[in-house]
Amino acid sequence: MKTMLTQLKAVASALVRKAKTRKGVLSILAAFFVFQLYFVRELLAAELIFGIAFAVVLLLVGISKINS
Repeated sequence: MKTMLTQLKAVASALVRKAKTRKGVLSILAAFFVFQLYFVRELLAAELIFGIAFAVVLLLVGISKINS
């Protein structure tokens, strides 16, 4: 029969393995969400830049039509 100390060591070892697994899973999920937020910000910035560029082109075409 196992002694109390070996049982405690086995339980502690199992808890440490589970904690490492949980920490790894949480780290991966956190990295995933950070990248998602980063890419959303990048897409919004790109949309804003393209919107401004199209507005400038529209303004230039409008000015050239008025002068012709």
